[in-house]
Amino acid sequence: MNYHDTLAKLGIGVAHPGGFQTTRQWIQHVNWPLIKEVVEIGCGTGRTACHLASVYDLRVTGFDSRPLMIEKAKRRAKNTSIKKQIEFFVADAHALPVPNRSVDLVYMESVSVFMDVELLFSEIYRMLRPGGKIIDVEMTRLFHIPDVLLTEIQEFYEAKQVPTIGEWKRQLQKAGFQNVRSLMMAGVAPGEESAFGNADDWDQNQMITILPHEMNDIQRVLQKNADLLEKTGPYLAYTVLTAESSL
Repeated sequence: MNYHDTLAKLGIGVAHPGGFQTTRQWIQHVNWPLIKEVVEIGCGTGRTACHLASVYDLRVTGFDSRPLMIEKAKRRAKNTSIKKQIEFFVADAHALPVPNRSVDLVYMESVSVFMDVELLFSEIYRMLRPGGKIIDVEMTRLFHIPDVLLTEIQEFYEAKQVPTIGEWKRQLQKAGFQNVRSLMMAGVAPGEESAFGNADDWDQNQMITILPHEMNDIQRVLQKNADLLEKTGPYLAYTVLTAESSL
């Protein structure tokens, strides 16, 4: 069982650095009255998507590559008072079933590091209406990471890259985005990374589906995650990037 399987089994609603508090922070930077169509890539169990659909007058579509995540996201939506339509689908983030120039906002929370960034950002740009916005909460490298530790990160989390903030910005600009900037940046210290929940933002709709024979594997992954956070803390931070498609 790998890291992402563990998140799915535990029904984790917040699997990005900074937790749901970071989600609440980036939400404040969006002019929601202008937003009607929203896509989340890597929606997981749908916590952020359901929150947006319950608070704002907009339509949200969430995509994830893991069927168990989508199953739990749909169950979460049924337990949430939704203002507007919300849908969840299993799909490949590099080729989403979304019409060209049909979306006002695309957001991701700890997704791009696992993807082919060039293909992903190009796909997002295709979906966005002129002037549409991208929000991306991502891990970023502060300093050179020793090769042995970088390999450990990439193998355990299945991360394809760990860019600096400058490299993230250049990738967005290469895809055609304008007004690329960082809304916030913070260090990743043990206890701050909230992939397994935060006592201040308890998820009442977390759905755990662990079988007895899976417990040892789950505990192994949790311990490995904790160990890696301890070792990588000095080298990593997370940032909230935003950019716009051209008019």
